[in-house]
Amino acid sequence: MTTVFSARNVALVIFLAVFVERQTTRREGHLQSSPFVLFRTSDVATERFLSLSSSSSSSSSSSSSSSSSSSKAAAAATTTTTPTEEILAVVTVGWQISSSNPSEQKRERERQTYLRRILENYRNVCDDTSLSFKRVTVAIAAYVDDEDVLTTFLVTSSGVVGNNTVLSVRTNGDWRIVEDKEGNGSVRMERMESKKEVNINQKKKKKKKKKKKKKKKKKKSASSCEFAVNLELFGFREIDTKKSYMTPGDLSIRHRDIFLRRILADDDEDVNGDKVLFIVQEDDVFLDEKHVSLFLETSKITERMNDDREEEEIFYHPFFFDYEKDSNDIVYADWRVNAGVVQKLAWNNQTVFVSAKASGGGRSLMIRGRSRLRDLLFSNKSSSNSSKTVSELEEWLDPLAAHPGEFNLEIATNRWIERRVRAKRGDSSAEKKALFLLPLSGGGNRSLETLLESSGIWHASNTYVGRRKELIVSSSANKNQETLERLRLDELRQIFHSCLTENDENECFRCLQNMDAKTAEYRARVFVDFERGEEDDEDDEDEKRKADRIHDDHENEHSHRPHRREKKTKKPTRRRVDVSFSCAAK
Repeated sequence: MTTVFSARNVALVIFLAVFVERQTTRREGHLQSSPFVLFRTSDVATERFLSLSSSSSSSSSSSSSSSSSSSKAAAAATTTTTPTEEILAVVTVGWQISSSNPSEQKRERERQTYLRRILENYRNVCDDTSLSFKRVTVAIAAYVDDEDVLTTFLVTSSGVVGNNTVLSVRTNGDWRIVEDKEGNGSVRMERMESKKEVNINQKKKKKKKKKKKKKKKKKKSASSCEFAVNLELFGFREIDTKKSYMTPGDLSIRHRDIFLRRILADDDEDVNGDKVLFIVQEDDVFLDEKHVSLFLETSKITERMNDDREEEEIFYHPFFFDYEKDSNDIVYADWRVNAGVVQKLAWNNQTVFVSAKASGGGRSLMIRGRSRLRDLLFSNKSSSNSSKTVSELEEWLDPLAAHPGEFNLEIATNRWIERRVRAKRGDSSAEKKALFLLPLSGGGNRSLETLLESSGIWHASNTYVGRRKELIVSSSANKNQETLERLRLDELRQIFHSCLTENDENECFRCLQNMDAKTAEYRARVFVDFERGEEDDEDDEDEKRKADRIHDDHENEHSHRPHRREKKTKKPTRRRVDVSFSCAAK
């Protein structure tokens, strides 16, 4: 009996040992057997991105101030003169449309209309010979659950993306960032990912395979710009509902994952991250050639001003504003342009608009070059503290990190730049100030009208123009009360025209001619006599026609057909804009 019991124990031990060994082997061999691979940064790439210039650490030593200044100038000159050859644009597409609900299906069609136009716009940017890009990549950031529907959409939209487009699907894990235990200041970063190529010409690939190969070669040699569409998939991570404003997941922050991988992949001598224009945008705004062109032109001005005024603790960045259209196609600009400063630049005699408030920027963010992104991301303390570097990287990628306002806007618009600049302090511990600049004159043959058109980005869902009407109706029974009304685009154009047109009645122009003060601060107040209930009968119909209107607007741009829209008789609305200017010291 004892012998039998002992034999059973031995057998049980052997079985457990074999089981544990198999499980261990399975875990160790998981990376090899699964489609996921490990993306690990090279030491060269990590060092290039994480190492700050010698100017960042110069504040700790007064003896090296002169050499620091020269290194700053050298680094600035390099940044300013580096040509932009590539675009990496991330479009946040949190569809989550695996529902049979009719309203969700309607929303799906609307979003597909938006995405088609976004892809068309970036395709046109790539084909624009005046911009001379070598590569334009559109990364569509989405949740894993939307892979099938988005892949189908991209495959069936081959006419939009182009037959010679590179198309891939990548599933991304989270970043793992660790400090080297040996204490040499190095940081190691890695993540799990899987990638597969998708053929957008699946129906015809069998019969005309050889001929297509020849055509592809011809197109590739004829075109100087390669256009690529990448579907970047992420798992769902919940965020604080108090900050999300109907956005349950953190998808809008995932552009940072994509940017970081692109930057760290620049370990080849022929690849330069400072030649890349990084863009992130929501899925209902339209950026095109004119926006990209204006950003690159304005960047030359802001980078020059950043180099000249580094000691003043001021950081300049190009200014863009979002606009929306009401049911009558009247364009309303972002409320942040209701006040600002118009000034003349001494070094080029150019008139510019400067705002101390970061605009939503068309629900988008543009940053030119890896160096600029790095300088914004890290504080001065990171240059000599690897643990600080790790913590700032983790905070940059962490959706649960503290954000002062609405999640999407705080991490994917110019507001992030504003917040990061404020956090960077020098020896005086004074806050740096971010200013956003829009040229009103200059830029070749660009007129004021062209510049304003190029700086305004359409928020096509027109979400907040309806809220504007609600504020007006519910504000007060008193007529002509100052409200939160936004300026119309034609009203904004008139304000800036007064700064450029020589006339004794133009207060702004007179101010700019003053030798003692070449800045004109202005504030525009809008007064509206609005009849209560005037818009009520249109709200329901507006929602029903929204998706059709977007599609029709896009079609009419190309066909020049008149809008087929019912015109409603409306009560007259009186509107008055009161603009005041004041001269200030330079």
